[in-house]
Amino acid sequence: MTLAKSNKDTPSAQYAEAVAYCRVIDQTPGFVLPLFMDRQSTNRLLTQRVTHSGRIEGFEPIEAEPIWIKGAAISAETGSEYWAGFEWDTNDYQVAPASALAATLIQRGTIDEVVDRPFLHLELIAFCGLTDRVNNALQLAFRSLQQVSPEWAEYWRDNLVLLPAFRTEVAAALRARYEPSESARGRERLDRLIALIDYIQIEPGGPNSVFIIPLELIEESEGPPGYLDIAQVNVLKLAQALEIEGTGIRRLLAREISATEDLSAEPYKSSSRLIPGHLSGLGEIALGDATLGPSASTKITLYPEQAVELRDSPLLSRNPGVAQPAIHINTVFNDEQLIDRRFWLSKDEDPETLPAMLRRARPPEDTGLDFEHIYDRKPAKGHKERLVACAHCGRRNHYRGYVLRYHDGSRILIGKDCGIKHYGLWFHQKQSTFEAHLARANILQKIRETARSLPMAVSEISDIVDSRWPQKAANLAWEFKNRFPKLLDRLSTADRGWLSVQVQERDYERENRRDAKIDEKIRRRAQAVGMDPDDYFRQNREVLNADESLRKTPIFKTATKDVYRLAGHNYLKVALSDAPETLKNILSSLNEQVRKLADLRTDGIKDSELRTHIQAVRGYVNHVYSILNDLGSANAFFSTENMKELANWAKTIGTNEGSYSFESGTLNLRTAGRNLPLKPEPVALPDLPVLAKLRNELRR
Repeated sequence: MTLAKSNKDTPSAQYAEAVAYCRVIDQTPGFVLPLFMDRQSTNRLLTQRVTHSGRIEGFEPIEAEPIWIKGAAISAETGSEYWAGFEWDTNDYQVAPASALAATLIQRGTIDEVVDRPFLHLELIAFCGLTDRVNNALQLAFRSLQQVSPEWAEYWRDNLVLLPAFRTEVAAALRARYEPSESARGRERLDRLIALIDYIQIEPGGPNSVFIIPLELIEESEGPPGYLDIAQVNVLKLAQALEIEGTGIRRLLAREISATEDLSAEPYKSSSRLIPGHLSGLGEIALGDATLGPSASTKITLYPEQAVELRDSPLLSRNPGVAQPAIHINTVFNDEQLIDRRFWLSKDEDPETLPAMLRRARPPEDTGLDFEHIYDRKPAKGHKERLVACAHCGRRNHYRGYVLRYHDGSRILIGKDCGIKHYGLWFHQKQSTFEAHLARANILQKIRETARSLPMAVSEISDIVDSRWPQKAANLAWEFKNRFPKLLDRLSTADRGWLSVQVQERDYERENRRDAKIDEKIRRRAQAVGMDPDDYFRQNREVLNADESLRKTPIFKTATKDVYRLAGHNYLKVALSDAPETLKNILSSLNEQVRKLADLRTDGIKDSELRTHIQAVRGYVNHVYSILNDLGSANAFFSTENMKELANWAKTIGTNEGSYSFESGTLNLRTAGRNLPLKPEPVALPDLPVLAKLRNELRR
């Protein structure tokens, strides 16, 4: 990342002031999110982007409800330690660099005060780096969750504690091995292996947890001791604190997803080497160590999201003797099917009127239930809408919920909270898969819409560039610069287009301090002669008034006052930065994006990788739209009102060029007997309907 020059006096994304925070949860004490503002370029609230090493990488806009910090704002700098915040109570908070906040939390004894909130207690210990207390805190959190739900406790332990810890240990070991290498091949190999870490999974439940590892990582760790062995040892103490006796490793075949393979054919149908396990979202099959032979490197091709029945999985067992719904093999979706799948019911569609709707849910042991639709009946502000009846509790108590469908075609409606209570972890897993499908479908839909609209938008931009309209719009700015260079220099200091002047105004703060000192002198003189200060002043008024050191005269200070904000204030900056050439470069990049989207085959590509395509197009579209709009603001900048205010402002501040005036649509500078007029011709921005529509679609 290239950082801007270290100069706090110039607008730069490298610095931002900590000005506020927002609550993450409505409960104190608790951590809060620091909010920043770069006053020199925008008044929008910002949040930090933090690297894995805890350094500020940059700042980005955020929509939040700020609680403003009292006192002087302090600047945070990219490359420095990230900031954190904690609120003990209303008006009792601290927003500071993480190490400074950690020191305060330890000093105030906050960690021991919140032991009744075990997860906040654990979070504080981890944040403050008290490694000797982590195991006890984990155990406390685990046991408190066990009291509520044993299966949730195991899920939290395996997926939210042990799995991330193991992945972190593997990543650290890989970096220790490869980062000293300066070769391109070594760096590429490291990037490849780091990407595979996301496919490490955990086989949950029971006294032992088994980490399921991609085969390529296994092969990379050969030799005593391999880094996977080291990672296991480092995680073992953590596992023991959470009542697991040990950890192990099971291999996972390399990933290769195909939309054409026949799953009913051998070896998928009856291979003795397949071990049942819930690997939803991976598209791989686990192998037991005892069955690994020379053919273990052969790739087995599966559809993504293929689910395996888990009727007897300990992850699903809540209480002995209570049957749980089995997870059946879901409908297999490739991306073409996924994008056409209907997830949401429309606002006008009443879910209770769907065919085969049951008023009450069947017993939990009734197998074969899948998520079909999601709905949200919450009315607009000021309107009323009937709540939806839940098939579990029978009450009308929710607006947003899910349509679940039995294998016989019957349907039920259920809210999220009741779903968790009625079906437990099964519901959470099904909901997660459904939401993941929904998220991917949204990405695919955006990819499809962008691929259709982008060529037309590129053609629209190309027509504008070929017409030389950008050059014509920019020429007015260059003409302004050549005629009025000193005025342009002064305009460069206008903050966000505000024309400001220096004015004299009373400095009441200094006057009050000075008057207090004078009153103290008079009081001491009166005290020396044994008189009341007021009586002393009345009797010695003439003498005191003659003393210049005791006169209470007005004190003035120079202040900056904004008098007018220029319309189209970005025009000069953009037009003078070789905007026509920039537009040509962006147009070339957009043409490349058109080719990439046309060739893109999404099946098997991660959601995050698909988002990068959208983000790239969004960045180029926003950039070109901004440039064209700023060039199109030439008419606003050279408007009659703008030029009148600009001429008056130039007279007030003085530019050492001459006398400015504005008459009959012409800005004049009279200097040394010469008259330099500027009467710009209108340059209206062409219509951009396709580009504007695409930009709005990408912003959603």
